[in-house]
Amino acid sequence: MAQCDYKLKAQKWAFSYELNWVKNKDVKTVTEQALSPPNDALYFGQLKNVGSRKCVNAFETKEYSMIHCHRQPKFQQILHYDINGKLVYQNLCLSNSVKHKLVVLEKCSSKHGNWDYNNQTQQLRNKNTGLCLRHYRNYSILTFDLCNDSDPFQRWVFSRYVHSKQEL
Repeated sequence: MAQCDYKLKAQKWAFSYELNWVKNKDVKTVTEQALSPPNDALYFGQLKNVGSRKCVNAFETKEYSMIHCHRQPKFQQILHYDINGKLVYQNLCLSNSVKHKLVVLEKCSSKHGNWDYNNQTQQLRNKNTGLCLRHYRNYSILTFDLCNDSDPFQRWVFSRYVHSKQEL
């Protein structure tokens, strides 16, 4: 019974949080901004891992998780990959941790253009480390590993292609 109470409280909190957030924003503006790719975007939408079939779910608190992809993605699952090699959620960029092989979310700056996306292998390679982005299936973390074309947990697909660098 205690677990049911916990779930109910969590659902009530999440619902009230979303209502409070929406009350303080112009819903139409928020929706248009979140669902429209920026002008410099090459890819846009959900970033799905081929091996785990889960999507990156980012938060304004500089945290992320890997969860099942929504058919109607919420704002937390909408990222874009831009012409400068940045992986962006709102004003936060996926970046490599200096001390560890973990991926972190940081406020975007000029130092964050550090990803190469290969359409053929579907890998995201970090230019700073030369390593590829990898999701460990049983954990909600992203990390780096030696690039391996045959590793499905290093393969990523975006839900929407916007345009190529040549088109910009």
